[in-house]
Amino acid sequence: MIRYVALLTTIFLLTLACSSSSGTDTAQVAMSTIATTVEQSLPRPTETSPTPILTSLPFTPTPTTGRATEITVCDWGLSYVIQGGYIHLTAKETPQSLNIHNLVIEYTPTIRGFNHPIFNETGGFALHEYSQETLDVSKIEHQVAIPKAKTAYRMDLKITLVSATKDGRNCEEELHPAFIRSDDYYPSQQLLLPENALPNYEKYAEYLDTIPQPNAQSVVLATSSGDWNDNWETTAVRKVGIPIRIGLFGNVGPEDYETVRDLLEILVVIAPDLDIGYANALEDVTLPIHFVDCVEHLNRDSNHCRLNGPSGSLSGRLLWDGSGTFWVRISGQQFNRHTLTHEIGHALGLSHWNLESCSMGYGRAQTQWWSEWDLMAISAIQHSDSDWAQSQDSMAEALGVAEDTQWIRYTENLDLLVDTPELAWVELADLLKIQAIQAIKRTEPKY
Repeated sequence: MIRYVALLTTIFLLTLACSSSSGTDTAQVAMSTIATTVEQSLPRPTETSPTPILTSLPFTPTPTTGRATEITVCDWGLSYVIQGGYIHLTAKETPQSLNIHNLVIEYTPTIRGFNHPIFNETGGFALHEYSQETLDVSKIEHQVAIPKAKTAYRMDLKITLVSATKDGRNCEEELHPAFIRSDDYYPSQQLLLPENALPNYEKYAEYLDTIPQPNAQSVVLATSSGDWNDNWETTAVRKVGIPIRIGLFGNVGPEDYETVRDLLEILVVIAPDLDIGYANALEDVTLPIHFVDCVEHLNRDSNHCRLNGPSGSLSGRLLWDGSGTFWVRISGQQFNRHTLTHEIGHALGLSHWNLESCSMGYGRAQTQWWSEWDLMAISAIQHSDSDWAQSQDSMAEALGVAEDTQWIRYTENLDLLVDTPELAWVELADLLKIQAIQAIKRTEPKY
């Protein structure tokens, strides 16, 4: 009997609060009865969770003596001091007098001893720490506060002064290779949820006994991938072997919690063997979901984070290698439900398909909810007898699916996977469609 986790709290925070808690007990759901019960000793996630990384060096923001360092950028000479949480810049001439029309301090996330960029090393948390501050080129003195961390995940900041002149020159000078922020720069590790995030695990209870067993169509679909150009290939099962603990970070709205809630409510019925739920604290998170804006500074290190238009991704080694971490990024969406549903589908093992009217189908024809095809494939992948890296034939054998006429029909012509699935999947997908459409009507577009 597998469990779904629900954190019982009604406090809504879009980011983490401010202490250094190590996590609290979680609530579980007994799937056979679709009832929530609280246990006091839920095992913590495995070591693959993105626990905060602390550098080996003590907190020593430099220089600490107040002595200035002299530098030159695009012929503009200045001195600077980093002290007391501020960067102090002083010059004898204004930047604009040296033909400089743009002057910026950039903060880039870094961890000493790791190659740049550090997205994999931080489970995507580095996405939040890219920032910059534009300086007034008509002034000779500047005092700039070093930014607070956006999440509780520990990382340092590379600080760079960047300038551009009217004649097209671009110059930069490093002010600090890895500024170590003290504890008071970080919010709490504890994650709190709004009331509307809490799932009703009895919502689809009447369907629990009607969920179809895996069949030829669901197994072949679960182990097939389409390139959206009508080419198919057979893949191994991608089912991560850890409890999935979700944390939402960044520009999170109440509608984003509602989307995750809606997915958890249906998963309890279609995938009762799946151990998934919300995390209580940063150290418990195994599937962080990052809502970030794709600014130019970030785009230089992650060109998939597009400057114009929506984008989203599931990244990390876990889903591809079976080890490490994975995370979701959502950016530039008018309504996040579409991409959030799609990327969580990937996290649960779904690939893209050359199908219409499903979440994992052609980009031009994706649904904003899990369709009947999505539902039955998730159910097969998350079955207790399926396993990481199973071949298509091994999965069929493990799930008791005979290699009969139907099996041959689908394996020899993957385009036939478009066949309408069994009625229970259709009915559940129709309910999810109504729910998604109503939710989107209530939501103000972000852009």
